[in-house]
Amino acid sequence: MEEIKAKINELNLELEKVNDERKALKAYMNKLLEEQEKIRDKIGHLRSELQKLRKKRDILNMEVKKLKEYRRNCIERRRDVLRKVRVLVYKMRILTRKLPKRGAESLEEEINEVEWKIQTESLSLEEERQLVERVKELESKLAIHRELKNI
Repeated sequence: MEEIKAKINELNLELEKVNDERKALKAYMNKLLEEQEKIRDKIGHLRSELQKLRKKRDILNMEVKKLKEYRRNCIERRRDVLRKVRVLVYKMRILTRKLPKRGAESLEEEINEVEWKIQTESLSLEEERQLVERVKELESKLAIHRELKNI
């Protein structure tokens, strides 16, 4: 009987040991479950943050796309303006070479004087023809001044 009691005590001790081990494992499992829940929460938060960041990235990408288009348009407009400026500079150089030494006011005065002379004086056909030619010549010189002024 002593053996049986000893065996029962031994088994009770082993059962107590197993129960303690089971409690420890259950506590460890609960700890792991809590950690798992925390990790799931963190993953959910990170997914939410990732979604926000992706939306922000998409918005920024759209802004970059708009700015690139704006820059391209500005470069194109700049090229057009530079072409026009080059053409105008070229025209100004040509007109400046052709520009008469006399000023526009002086030419206008002479045109008015010659026209007045044609209208008021009695002239031969040859004199009148020469004066009309003179007016044409003066007007072509005056046209150069006006064209240069319009540029």
